[in-house]
Amino acid sequence: MQKIFMLFILLLFITSSAFANHDSQRVDNFESLPDSNNRTFRTDSRNMWEHEDARRAGRYHSNFVYSGGTHPVAATLTTQAFATEAFVPEHLNQSAIAITYAAIANDVCWTIVSSDNNGITGWTRVGTTAYYYQCEGDTTPNIPDLPTNSAWLMRVTVTSNAITVVVDMRSFDGRPFRTLNPRMPIFGGVCNGVANDASALTSIFSAASTTGSGTIIEIPGICRTDVTLTIPAELTIRGANRTTSRIDLTTTTNSQVLLHASDRTTIEHMTLRVNGNDQIALSLLNTQEVTLNSVIVTSAITGAGVGVHIRSTVGAGSYNGNIKSSQFEGLLIGLRLGLSTDTIGANVWTLSGNKFTSNNTGLLVEEATGVTIVGGEFESNTAFGIDASSTTGSVCANINIFGTYFEANTTNHIRTSSLCSNWIAIGFITVGGSYSDPSGIITWYGDNSGNPNTIFRKNGWSLRNGQLNIARTQSNARKFMISGSRTLIDAGVAASGGLLDVILSSIAGEDDAVSIRIEYAVTSTTGASRSIETGTVDVSVVQDTGANVGCLATKAHSNQRIAAGMATYVITIGQSTGTNTCTVTMTAETNVNVNSEVHFTAWILFAARSSGSASINLVSGVTDGS
Repeated sequence: MQKIFMLFILLLFITSSAFANHDSQRVDNFESLPDSNNRTFRTDSRNMWEHEDARRAGRYHSNFVYSGGTHPVAATLTTQAFATEAFVPEHLNQSAIAITYAAIANDVCWTIVSSDNNGITGWTRVGTTAYYYQCEGDTTPNIPDLPTNSAWLMRVTVTSNAITVVVDMRSFDGRPFRTLNPRMPIFGGVCNGVANDASALTSIFSAASTTGSGTIIEIPGICRTDVTLTIPAELTIRGANRTTSRIDLTTTTNSQVLLHASDRTTIEHMTLRVNGNDQIALSLLNTQEVTLNSVIVTSAITGAGVGVHIRSTVGAGSYNGNIKSSQFEGLLIGLRLGLSTDTIGANVWTLSGNKFTSNNTGLLVEEATGVTIVGGEFESNTAFGIDASSTTGSVCANINIFGTYFEANTTNHIRTSSLCSNWIAIGFITVGGSYSDPSGIITWYGDNSGNPNTIFRKNGWSLRNGQLNIARTQSNARKFMISGSRTLIDAGVAASGGLLDVILSSIAGEDDAVSIRIEYAVTSTTGASRSIETGTVDVSVVQDTGANVGCLATKAHSNQRIAAGMATYVITIGQSTGTNTCTVTMTAETNVNVNSEVHFTAWILFAARSSGSASINLVSGVTDGS
């Protein structure tokens, strides 16, 4: 028993030594450690515990404001009463009180909160409160040094005995990368879908503008605002998900904007909702590198408002943006590119995996170049899935559509105009509806004068009756294909009709040249016996220095099949010339009063042009190719 007791004493000694022996180089507390043998022990202990935690927090954060700390502008020099809770680093809790600035017109005043009860040289103390200010009669004053045990509150501008400008200078935790939330006490937001959170949202965006790049604003619920909000550059607005996180514009003001974006803004995992009335959920004016990711953009009034409007009024434009995995629904226009006092438009944008549904028009391309649409869908829009501008002088060029799904868009899946050029669609899918312009046929144009250019490329179309009609009425001579068909009416004489007009420059001195190969099939259309001829025709068109055109059309070969009892079926290819036009014609010498039907495709083999006006057009009476 004695041995056990001695062992216990030894262990106690070792343990006590290990925990009681403080190295002189290590200091674990900020305040002096109270001496229990001193008669002031109680006072010293109280002082230590009142300040130790605050000083320790000050090592983790810069001096910061926890809540309150600002007042609005005022018609006099006396403010509304306001409270402030701050750590400087001591905890400071100033009750609500008004400040009356001793300032003159055109003064700028800096306002702080401080735990210094003895006054600070060069600063005016407000009574016996923790508020101090310093005013300077200069429109561009230098910011003064922040005293110790203090935190910035505001920069206040005084004009004609009134407070006209208040700039928020509060800091929050001193870290270079911050996550802010409108429900933080300093902002006072609720975001419950009922309260007006305009003040909190305005404050948080203002605060974010001073925190630097990398700041994240969290949207914790449904935040409502009746004022337009401007997002600072390099900022991310992030929701918990698209269902529970939302920002609503609650006013009925016509054309009001919910959010103005700045360069490199990112919005993700949330919903933006306008209140109809041609309002705009997100406006991008002269911005670059903006990203939307998993965002729903919608309207409280179905079929009204614009989701996102991207435009520019300066040469740099609004460019290099990315919208992905997002949804535009219930709007007049889901996504609008360009115009409305626009200059350059929306350039080099990528839209990937987005859904445009139940809008009037899903995507309106008014002034844009270099837009790539990858995947996604356009479905159940009451007018157009994609619509292109018809505004004089606008440009909608280089629009690329890859693997996109179209269904049940009431008027057309896609509508273009003569202002559009170089549109390419590859591997897209359609269910119902049509691709068309007002004539019922979609035509892809090649330049701003209305000459067509690139038709859909790639092989392997899977077409269903009434779903898709791809044709072109004209072909720019730089491109390669145009097709059509017509009926050659025999009224007792040979049935004849024009196929193509090859139009070269009307300018004297031009020396354009075009060669074409026409593949054709001609059949009789009535009678007990039928005939068919297939063949190939080579056409050469040249132009002299006087803009006169020479034209030669030669049938290279034919493959003829004559049904029993049918007369010899002879096809003649001819041509006629105008000043700068060659018209390729066909004559079918068949039985009297038997019509013929010709189907053909013309391939441009070669084109040498010194002007940009040469084109190949289907002659009037020819049906666009099928």
